Amino acid sequence: MSYFIVLEGSNGSGKSTMAKRLRDTLVSKDIPCLLTQEPSSSALGEFVREMTRKGPIECDALSLLLMFLADRKNHVTEIANEVRKGTVVISDRYTPSTYVYQYLFPRNPIEVGSILRAVDHMWPVPDLTFILTASASTLWSRLEQRARSKPARFETLDTLRETAGYYTHLKFYLRNAGLGAKLLEKPLWTVDTEDTEDAVFGQVLSCCRTQLGLRI
Repeated sequence: MSYFIVLEGSNGSGKSTMAKRLRDTLVSKDIPCLLTQEPSSSALGEFVREMTRKGPIECDALSLLLMFLADRKNHVTEIANEVRKGTVVISDRYTPSTYVYQYLFPRNPIEVGSILRAVDHMWPVPDLTFILTASASTLWSRLEQRARSKPARFETLDTLRETAGYYTHLKFYLRNAGLGAKLLEKPLWTVDTEDTEDAVFGQVLSCCRTQLGLRI
């Protein structure tokens, strides 16, 4: 039994919380599981993560994209190796984040879209992708409660309004942009996270049972 599961959404959508709860549930059932993330925990991934947390971005859009893609290239090798061993791999963010934050939201130059289309075939397609959504006001309230001393550059109310819209209608935007063709071949499950944490997690578990046959 091996699957690749991705949880996606705007900052504050609850994806990291759901990813950790899903990992803990699988482990409690003695199911081999790896929780990972993008950017990855490698040195390059940590550098890219730090870049996204800074105020005005310190490099152009194309340079940042290439760093993200280089990190992903190493990351998918790790994912593939774990899946081959029979591990359920859960990733907190994956390709949809790149589409939203580096192409759709910033309205980046055409070469960014061209590069994304050219490398789309390189990325393993998740068996199940969750798109976690919430209103911008809810996202903002959750981020304020974190009281993080160094918020990410995408953690502003205006940005959350835009990214929330892109995630809610992700299939539409990807088809229009000619992105994520392989990703769209598999189900993308939208989960409204305005409900309680337990209720949202119940939806995630139910979907894993019905779509993947996981006995959890």
